[in-house]
Amino acid sequence: MSNAPTIMENGSPEPTRQPNYYWLLVLAGVVFGFALINLLPHETADEGFHAPTIWEYYHKNYDYLNPYIAMFPTYHLIMAWFIRQIGKWDISLLRAVHLLVSLLVLPVFSAIIRRQHPGEQQMRTAQFFFFPLFFPFFFVVYTDMWGLLAVLFTVMLTLRRQHLWAGLAGLLAVLLRQHNILWVGFCLLLIALEPPTDDAKPISLPTIVGNPLRQGWVHLLVCVAFVIFVVINKGVAVGDRGSNPFVFHVTNFYTCLIWSWAMLLPGHCARLPAIWGLLRKPWIIAATIAGLFVYLATYNNWHGLNQPGSDYYLRNRLLTVMTASAIWRAVMYIPIAWSVLSFACIKFTEKRFYLLYFFGPLSIVLMPVIEPRYYIPALALLIAFRPPEKPAVETTQLAHNIVLASILTFCIAHQFFFP
Repeated sequence: MSNAPTIMENGSPEPTRQPNYYWLLVLAGVVFGFALINLLPHETADEGFHAPTIWEYYHKNYDYLNPYIAMFPTYHLIMAWFIRQIGKWDISLLRAVHLLVSLLVLPVFSAIIRRQHPGEQQMRTAQFFFFPLFFPFFFVVYTDMWGLLAVLFTVMLTLRRQHLWAGLAGLLAVLLRQHNILWVGFCLLLIALEPPTDDAKPISLPTIVGNPLRQGWVHLLVCVAFVIFVVINKGVAVGDRGSNPFVFHVTNFYTCLIWSWAMLLPGHCARLPAIWGLLRKPWIIAATIAGLFVYLATYNNWHGLNQPGSDYYLRNRLLTVMTASAIWRAVMYIPIAWSVLSFACIKFTEKRFYLLYFFGPLSIVLMPVIEPRYYIPALALLIAFRPPEKPAVETTQLAHNIVLASILTFCIAHQFFFP
C-alpha cells in the first residue's frame, strides 16, 4: 500500500489525522450553551416574534404573516413542520430543533477550511463555533444561523465548482434571509473569476463574461427572480417595512469594525508589525487621518430601534455613549482604524477572495438597524478565507472566543443584555 499523501483540490498534501479534542471542546460548548440559554423559561428578544409565528404555522394557519418580521417565513414554516412531527410545543424544544439544524454549519465551514488551509480545519472550526457573535445564535430561535448555513453551503459548492447545487443553495439562502442575495452575487463573481483548470491559461475577459452564463446560470436566475420580487413587492422587506427602508447606513459599518476589533483582537495584535509597516507610508498616514474626519462627519445613529431606552441591547448601550459624547465617538475611531489597517494586511490565498472587502461592507451598510448579527456572514467568510496565523496566535484566538462567548451567553441567559 502506498504511503504517499493524498493531494487536496488546491494542490496541498492532505494532513495526517488530527486529534479529536477540538470536537470534544465543541461538544462541551453545545451542552454548555444549550443548558445556559434554557435557564430562560420564555422567549428572549426577537424570539418573541419568531416563536409566535412558528406557533401559527404549527397550527397550519398558513395565511398568517407576522407584520413585525421582515423576512420570508421560510424558517418558521420549516421549524413548524419539525415541531409538528414531534407533536409537542415548548420553547426549549424549539431551541433544540433550531440548534440541531444550525450545527450543520460546522461540517460545511470545516470543508471550506479543509479546501483552503488543510490541517487547520479542527482549530478553525472550533474558533468559528465559539466566535462570540455566532455562539449565542446557535441556541436562540433566530433565522441567522440557518441563513449562514445556506450561505456557506453556497460558497462551498461554488468553490467545488458544483454550480447547479450552489445556485439552489443560494436560492435557499435568499428564502431564509432576503439580504443573502448579495452572497449569491458574491458567488457569481467567484465563478466569473474562477481560475482555469489549465494553470497555464490566464483569466481572460471572455472567460469572465462567459463563466457566469455557462456555469452560474442558476445564480443568475436567482438574482433576476429577486429583482422581480423587489419590483413587485416594492421593497425587500415582507413585513415591518417601516423599520426596514432602503438605505446606506454607514454607521452600521463603523459599528461592525468596533465589534470585529474586540472579537478578533488576538489576530489584530499579531498583525501590529505589518500595520506599523503600512503606517511608514505617508499616504497611509494621510488616509488614516482623513478617515477620522470622514467618520466624524458621517456618523449618524438615526434609527428608532437604536435610541436610548432600549438598553437591554448591548449595541444600543455602545451607540448611546458614542452619540452622546463627541469625545468617546472620536476615541472609538482607534479600533475602527486599527481594524481597517489590520484587514488590509491580510493576504488571501486567491485574489478573487478580495471581493469580500466589497460585498462585506455592502451587506452591512444596506441594513438600516444597527445589529451585530447582521455582520455574521461577512465575518464568517473573513474567518474562513484568512490565512493561518502562528499556532500561539490561533490558540489565543480560540481561548479569547471561548471566554467572550461564555460571558455573552451567560448575560443573555440571566437577561443582563442581548447583543
